[in-house]
Amino acid sequence: MLQPDPTGESKPLPRRWRRRCYLVGIFTLLPLALAGAYFMLSLAAQRDLEAALAETDRTDPGWRLQELEAKRLAITGEQNSAINSVNARAMLPMPWPSFSKPASWTADDLAEFWQGIDSPEPPALLDAPRATALRAELKKAEKTLVELYKIADKPHGRFPIAYSKDSISTSLDHSQGVRRLVDLLGDDALLRAQDGDIEGAMKACRCMLHAGRAIGDEPTVISVLIRWAIHNVTLKRIERVLAQGELSESSLAALQHLLEEDVAEPTLLQGARGNRAMDDGCLAAMQSGAVKFSWKNLVGFTRRSNRSSQQDALLEVPFMLAPRSVLADRAALLRFNNQFVEFAKLPVEEIHAKLQELNLDTRNLPSVAWQMAIDNWDRQILRYLRSQASLRCGIVMLAAERYRRAHQHWPQGMDDLVPAYLSRAPADPFDGQPLRIRSFADGIVVYSVGDDSRDRAGNLSNAGNLRDDAQRPTSNWGFRLFDVRKRRQPPGKPSPRQ
Repeated sequence: MLQPDPTGESKPLPRRWRRRCYLVGIFTLLPLALAGAYFMLSLAAQRDLEAALAETDRTDPGWRLQELEAKRLAITGEQNSAINSVNARAMLPMPWPSFSKPASWTADDLAEFWQGIDSPEPPALLDAPRATALRAELKKAEKTLVELYKIADKPHGRFPIAYSKDSISTSLDHSQGVRRLVDLLGDDALLRAQDGDIEGAMKACRCMLHAGRAIGDEPTVISVLIRWAIHNVTLKRIERVLAQGELSESSLAALQHLLEEDVAEPTLLQGARGNRAMDDGCLAAMQSGAVKFSWKNLVGFTRRSNRSSQQDALLEVPFMLAPRSVLADRAALLRFNNQFVEFAKLPVEEIHAKLQELNLDTRNLPSVAWQMAIDNWDRQILRYLRSQASLRCGIVMLAAERYRRAHQHWPQGMDDLVPAYLSRAPADPFDGQPLRIRSFADGIVVYSVGDDSRDRAGNLSNAGNLRDDAQRPTSNWGFRLFDVRKRRQPPGKPSPRQ
């Protein structure tokens, strides 16, 4: 800039004045530029979120949590098995089981003792010490069992769920409680079979399925995972009961019908939809201000456990500086979860073959969306397929036992069971082919090829621990049916210190 002087000539401003002018200009324009950038980014994020919401409404209408909850089967009054489950849980003595080991036993002795109850060979009776200990524990829970058996003729139930403002921290304590009650029923089934009450043991198995059905259509991942675990435990108990004696045709047919209904439920899709709805509900609550975004809340909302407190704190910074940046995370997480929902809609028989095509890479998600996204869907899919394989093998197992009762010999293959005992041959979830039936020295095995889709002649990986739902290498997945003369055998491995 120039300034006049007495001689009439213009002189430049002193350097310090020019510098001040530049700084004033910069500090005036910079906030305006930042405000403009923030406005444009917020506008773009808003439009992106609106597009993601519209896309979800179009591809999967009624996807929000309140809408999913409204679609659930309405069960009220005396036919609601959840009421009996709540009552039974309140009666269960805690801690349970409360068996105290003898002073001479080590912790390993105690673990081996209880493992011997859960995982003997199906035809083997419990040895006297284990049977006595289990009987004493069940005596303590006698009132609980009386209440639980009231659900034998109640195949449906529904627990009330009080959803939290952020959705994702909703308490599902009732589902965990059902899991404990199912274990109790499973132990009672075991003891009833031990005592020769085979029909009573199968009634306990039916109640196990009914208890699980009360949480079956809850739109949450946790509920779905518990349901799969309940199926696994129940089917192992059914295998054990069938190896201890013979059931009537009516009991076998009724139980087969229950399994056929359960296998038709799209539990993977229920879990995927529920997870998406809860994730979006959480970020929507942050966006609206119903839930304050803070470091403390962030730790509760996110699923990853390998973060440091410094990383958690850094994640809060963009939300503190630009609260509307939650829009970008919400849109990104919604699209990420949409991918899995659409994948979960595939027919069960196509899922395993297309698993490699599912590209759910969380690394490209914004920071908070990345923290909230489930990154192990592939493992959950395998658990789902094993659950489906177990249910389908269980259906064939019961149909084969019905066939044996009628014909006095085992079926040679699926063709013998269709259409009298099965409307069609159930497909193996892992390769789409019909499930296999193979003879072995003591009976037959009904099996799925399992995770690697290789037929290993019915060498089963899930024969053993009651709660093991992982598949070991070089093995298949299924259940065994034993010849009548091979059932109800003497105890196997003795109790420790016996």
